[in-house]
Amino acid sequence: MSEPRVSLSLKVESFVSGIVRFVNRYARTGWLAVWRPSSFNHRLGRSIRKKRIVPPLTFLIVGCFLFSVIIDTYAEGWIVYFNWIWLDEEISKKIQERGGDLFSLTAIVRSGLPTFLAFAVLIQTIAWLISKPRWLRPRVTATLSYAFGLHASAFAIACFLPIIGIYALNPETSDSFVSNLWQYGMAYLVLGLTIFFGLVAFLSPILLIIWAAHPREARRWNKPVWVRSIAAVPVFLLTIFLVTELGSVPARFTSALTQTPMVEYQVMGEFKLLGDGPGDVSGVASAVMFHNKTGDLAYIDASNPITGVTITGSDGSEIPLTNNPKTLVFDENRVETSILAILPGMAQLVYFEVSWELGETLGDPTSEYDDGSWWYDGVEIKLSYDPLSGADLASDMDVELTNPTVHPRP
Repeated sequence: MSEPRVSLSLKVESFVSGIVRFVNRYARTGWLAVWRPSSFNHRLGRSIRKKRIVPPLTFLIVGCFLFSVIIDTYAEGWIVYFNWIWLDEEISKKIQERGGDLFSLTAIVRSGLPTFLAFAVLIQTIAWLISKPRWLRPRVTATLSYAFGLHASAFAIACFLPIIGIYALNPETSDSFVSNLWQYGMAYLVLGLTIFFGLVAFLSPILLIIWAAHPREARRWNKPVWVRSIAAVPVFLLTIFLVTELGSVPARFTSALTQTPMVEYQVMGEFKLLGDGPGDVSGVASAVMFHNKTGDLAYIDASNPITGVTITGSDGSEIPLTNNPKTLVFDENRVETSILAILPGMAQLVYFEVSWELGETLGDPTSEYDDGSWWYDGVEIKLSYDPLSGADLASDMDVELTNPTVHPRP
């Protein structure tokens, strides 16, 4: 007899029901681990048999894969704990760059698998160190798996909640009192949940480690409660330090092999220094070819400070400037513009004219030429360009002009 065919709707319903049951059991597991850490060890066997909670390795794997998103996005080892808490500008930039790739299967496996393996090895080591009876060690190992799985998942949630608050909730864009009240209320809710999950991520695992092996199960040195309480903190901190360092190795390696596209530049010709006569140098003209190899729009905004100028005389003293250098920007047709865009994948020739005023004269030049230019021996001029917005240059535009020749202004 052929087996009865199951309709697609029943398969979908069974799949959704299975996910709901798993999420429910996962949440119940976390709840018991947070609120009953001292008795969690003894409840394991009965709870797992009755399928009230998620098995320990499953709980740990889920936490590791959530945690791996953080490690893969910001592969800086244990520093991730400090920078993700404050969500600094570098973290925000990396999140924007990753976009949809943030939760890609490749990224999760790349950092999630080594994170899980590192946790598994260290948990077995800790279980051997703190518990003596071999037949009780699996229960101790399970408790530690729940402890570090809880840390990984709670810390991941605490890290992503501020992102939700920043990118999904924006009270400043609302235009009504009700909308303001709702969005600000949601923002404070996100803040409160972030603090709650942050505390859970660090306090609850330590409590579970303390009670992972009860006095009758613990080794002689680990029997007193005060000893277990003191030892749990360095054990926890050392474990997460090693896991974050080891778990971020693949992401670091991939990042080292992958060159981030940037904007490259090439100086066309020489930097031409300009002055109003011997004893003065108050400007420079240059032509630079920019090649935007990124996928972003890069642009030059002439209203922003673009060029820094430092002039050192032949005696080694710095020559002061009476004003901030002003930079004019011209396109390839030598038409002045306030904003010049450099499209993704395109090259753009840009002319710069920088002008400033000296606070004192450079003195008599070392030599003068027939074309009207003059030359200084021992004078050094340093130009520091920071012209781009929207994309990064492949290298700094720093120029040093030693023993410069200055041309009269046209």
